[in-house]
Amino acid sequence: MTPFGTPETGSRNVKVSHRPPG
Repeated sequence: MTPFGTPETGSRNVKVSHRPPG
């Protein structure tokens, strides 16, 4: 899978990486 930085591959992954749930 592509690295966390491409909203095209996983917009959700990028969001979680930037600010995790809490």
